[in-house]
Amino acid sequence: MATISGNLICKIFYDLILCFATFLPFFILALVGSPYRRGFFCGDESIRYPVRSSTVSSSELYMVSTVLILLIIIGTEYYRLPRMVRGQQALKQYSWTLYHILILFAFGATASVSITSVAKYTVGRLRPHFLALCRPNITCEGRSPVEYIENYVCTYENSDARMSFFSGHSSWAAYTAVFISMYLQSRLRCPKLVLLKSLLQSLAFYLALYTALTRISDYKHHPSDVGVGLIVGGLTAYCTVKWAADDLKLTTWGCLTQRQNPEDNALIQENNRSSYSAIESEEQ
Repeated sequence: MATISGNLICKIFYDLILCFATFLPFFILALVGSPYRRGFFCGDESIRYPVRSSTVSSSELYMVSTVLILLIIIGTEYYRLPRMVRGQQALKQYSWTLYHILILFAFGATASVSITSVAKYTVGRLRPHFLALCRPNITCEGRSPVEYIENYVCTYENSDARMSFFSGHSSWAAYTAVFISMYLQSRLRCPKLVLLKSLLQSLAFYLALYTALTRISDYKHHPSDVGVGLIVGGLTAYCTVKWAADDLKLTTWGCLTQRQNPEDNALIQENNRSSYSAIESEEQ
C-alpha cells in the first residue's frame, strides 16, 4: 500500500512538473526578458491613440474565467456520477476524475500563456497608445511621414508599450472558451440537457469575443493582434483536448480510455497505472 501511495504521489508530482515546465518560458521572460525594441514612422497613425483603462482587467479575466470553469467542471462531473456509487467510493471517483480534467486544463493554459509571452517579447510590436505612453524625447515636426525613427528615448519608459502582438487577453479568452465548449460536448451527453449545454457553450464564446473586442476599443491592441490571439488560444485548446486529453474520454477512475494503437495503449497504461492501482486496491 505504501508503495502504491508513493507511486500515486510521484505521478501527481510528475504532472505538476510538466505544467511548470510549460510555464517556464513565461517565468523566465518576465524575470529577465526585454521586448524587442523597434522604431516607428512619424506618419504612423495607428500608435497615436490615448491611454485608456482596460474594460476587462487581467485580474478580472483570470478570476472570472477560472471560477466559471471550475463551477462548470465540478457540476458536470457530479452530475455524471453513477447513481449507484455512494460514500467513499464516490468521493474517490469524483476527486480523481476532477484531478485529471483540471490538470489537463492547467497544462494547456500554461502552454497558452507561454506561447503568448514568447510572441510578445520576440516581436515587440508597438501598442496603439505607444506614443502617449512612451512620450519619446523627439518630435516629428518638420520630419517626413515615412521617416523611420530608431534613435529615441522614452521619457516615460514602459516595456508593456512594446508588447502588442499578440493579445494575451484574446488568447486566454479563446483558450478557455474552446476548452470548456469541447469539454461540455464530450462529457455532458444527456439529451435533456442539450439546450443547457448549448447555452453554456454560446455564453463562453460570447464572453471571449466581448473580451477580445474590448482590447481594440480600449486601444490596447491592433485588430490583427486580437485576431491572432483568438486563433492561437483556440488552437491551443483544441490541441490540448484532442491530443493531450484524447477528447476527454475517461474511465470510471478518470484515467484516459484505451486507444486502438497498441503503443498508445502501453503509454496510457504506464502513465495511469499507479493512480488506478492505488484506488482499486483501497476498494478491495
